Amino acid sequence: LVDQLLELSPGEDTWTAKMTLLTKLIKRHVEQEETILFKRMKAICDSVELAQMASDFKSIKREKSEYSLDKKMKMNHEEMRA
Repeated sequence: LVDQLLELSPGEDTWTAKMTLLTKLIKRHVEQEETILFKRMKAICDSVELAQMASDFKSIKREKSEYSLDKKMKMNHEEMRA
């Protein structure tokens, strides 16, 4: 689906429909993780393991966010040069 979106322009109706579908799929996936997976993890992991996983997740999320921001800034800088 992502590959299909990359081949389309955001102004196209097809792009909008596919983006809407992708958004719904992602939301559904997150909801499933929050309800099913997290409950299972709480049942099989102790509090130390859960805390470590939460810390790892926050660290990875921060790194990805910083990478994304750096990438956007670089793209904007390159666009200004053009």
